[in-house]
Amino acid sequence: MKKSSFLLFLTSFILVFMTPVAQAAPQPLVRVGLWTGQQSVVVGSSVAYAVETEQEQPKWARFKAGEQVVIAWKPNGMTVNGKTLRGQTLYLRSNTESARWEVNRKKYRGDIVLRQTTGKTGLTVVNEVPMEEYLYGILGKEISAGWPAEAAKAQAVAARSYALNLMLSGDRHRQDGYDLCATVHCQVYGGVDTEAPDMIQAVAATKGLAAYYNGQPIHAYFHASSGGHTEDSENVWGNALPYLRGVADVDAQAPGSAWEKRFNARALETLLTQKGKGVGVLKSLDLSPLSKPGADRTESGRVRQLQVAGDKRSLSLSGVQMRSYLDLPSALFDIRVVRALPSELDVSVETSYGATVEKKMPVSLKEPAESGRWNDPARIHRIIRPADDIVIFSGHGRGHGVGMSQWGARLLAEKNKYDYKQILQYYYQGIMLKKAY
Repeated sequence: MKKSSFLLFLTSFILVFMTPVAQAAPQPLVRVGLWTGQQSVVVGSSVAYAVETEQEQPKWARFKAGEQVVIAWKPNGMTVNGKTLRGQTLYLRSNTESARWEVNRKKYRGDIVLRQTTGKTGLTVVNEVPMEEYLYGILGKEISAGWPAEAAKAQAVAARSYALNLMLSGDRHRQDGYDLCATVHCQVYGGVDTEAPDMIQAVAATKGLAAYYNGQPIHAYFHASSGGHTEDSENVWGNALPYLRGVADVDAQAPGSAWEKRFNARALETLLTQKGKGVGVLKSLDLSPLSKPGADRTESGRVRQLQVAGDKRSLSLSGVQMRSYLDLPSALFDIRVVRALPSELDVSVETSYGATVEKKMPVSLKEPAESGRWNDPARIHRIIRPADDIVIFSGHGRGHGVGMSQWGARLLAEKNKYDYKQILQYYYQGIMLKKAY
């Protein structure tokens, strides 16, 4: 080998073996708020574990596998089996990743941390768990085991993106001492009890993968079913996000998508009053029909504004408000007003002995057409007799309607043969899928 060639080889060798290798970002640890305001909790573990606080280290006390302890809140601090600990935060730790904690009869991976609930009495219970294991407990609550693998993968990526987005912003539950709660306010998390093998496989198949827009993980909203069309984000939360645009959906006939809720007119008056939106005696509701939508509806057909009139005042309520106040499945609804019909009638029956007895006979009567003034337009739903009239809300879809429809994802996978990437790009426009870690 010539000297110049040898020097070139040596230089290349040094560059290859001394150039630092880019390391992948570590998997984030998610702090999930399981409960707040608890006066006491019962905790155990499948393996031996230790209890400590920031002032009671090293290990304050050790417990055997299966041994349960009662942790209680007291004005002067926390107690474990009646003994007071020094410190504001209590940590339950094990030496193995296979540990399964049991808290109030529910099982969790990771570690458990307890602290005083911010601004209130009682304890806040936090589950510190790696992101991927956190998702095991998300998918089992958000969709059903046995769904198509591609729909489950799409759900895994959406849930991971949503969690990363909230953790990056840090403003959802930072003051509470954790990243996300375990309810619909964030994402429904059930821990080990809700895990299913096919859901774990979906998480593993998409490990670390998230949806990004302009270099940031997206706020990947999802819902049960859209009723045939998803919604623009600003029509629900007032914030227009370019990747959350309404699209025609395939889930109009999804099981449970069609729904109906009935309210006695007087009960409806009471509900609105309780929400600070009382109008006195309810007189009418003004909403264009879905068959001929007006400016009071969004492009998807969801209610933008509903006019409520009473004998004391009239006011305008958004579809989002009505959905919240009346606990409606969605804001995609029509209204009818009909007179209440009896389910049974009182009848007199003469017995074979000539005696007369009163009985109740069940009846099935055809519901009357909506009544009102002869010249009322179709959008006016008038209350004639508040004590007897029934206001019927009939609609489609379940949830806020923004982002990915879970039933839509299932149907796209089953009928359209979409893979999970196509499903995600259908519901979240202009996104890029890439590894977050």
